[in-house]
Amino acid sequence: MEPNKKLSQGCFAMLARTALVRLISVVVVLVMAVVSCGIGMVVGSFKGGTWGLITGTLLFAAALFGGGFGYAFITVYRRKLYLDKAFLPIGLKGSIYRIFFRRYAGEIRGRQVEVYFSRGPMVEILIRTDLKTRLGVSPAYGDTMFFSKHIGAEPLEHNIDNLKNLRIWADEEPWARNLLSEPSVQQKMIRTLGGQTFFVRSFLKFFPEYLQLHFSGNTNIFSWEIPPAQVEQWFSDAFGILEFAESGIAPPQNPIEMSSAERLAVSIRRKDTTKISIILVASMLFFFFFVFVVAMLFVFLVG
Repeated sequence: MEPNKKLSQGCFAMLARTALVRLISVVVVLVMAVVSCGIGMVVGSFKGGTWGLITGTLLFAAALFGGGFGYAFITVYRRKLYLDKAFLPIGLKGSIYRIFFRRYAGEIRGRQVEVYFSRGPMVEILIRTDLKTRLGVSPAYGDTMFFSKHIGAEPLEHNIDNLKNLRIWADEEPWARNLLSEPSVQQKMIRTLGGQTFFVRSFLKFFPEYLQLHFSGNTNIFSWEIPPAQVEQWFSDAFGILEFAESGIAPPQNPIEMSSAERLAVSIRRKDTTKISIILVASMLFFFFFVFVVAMLFVFLVG
């Protein structure tokens, strides 16, 4: 699919998904409110208005928080099943990442690999390399071209027919041309960035000590499962590109170090807020439990 058409389809899917989720949420909350009020009124007719109010309020709160936590648990567990099926067979170990998402890490073919799945959906893959240069390859998205033009980062001009639908940015152009002149590298890049997946946006980037693959967005409204075969293909192509870049051509003549912005970006990506999030959620639950106990004591003493 043409990049900008895929981008438009992804935007439409995002708007439809947001509207549907909000509509369903409103309907569910209204149903819980009506049911809680109804039960509260029944209790109030037997035990008095105060007990009815407390019963209705507690039922609504229990349904709201219980339903919310139940939905979150099911979503996270379902996400784990799908992603484990895709990333565990290639030798990576999975863990919770920022409470709702997943992180996979390990060693493949002697290289350290990190995979992050987060909201979007978004998948970022970091693979260690000894190369110290910068090279970015991306389909010709309209917004990417607009912003690159206005910050003065013009793409590399080339006459490689296979890559005519891709845009390339490089710090060291001779090295980039040597890499991209290899037909097998061209095919691997096309397959990685132009594959028929549900992802809207993709790019491949070398920066000092890493090769990064990025996939984000969704052309579907809800479905997002990543086939294991797709993951295997990503890594097969990425390792093929890396091996040729490291040993098939001369190394970059002007090696560079990671910038402070790049170091910060990697550090932020690795930062896991799961423990802090769990503490905050537990504190909130304790607070509501404390309010519940105080309310019950008040009713008991007043009654």
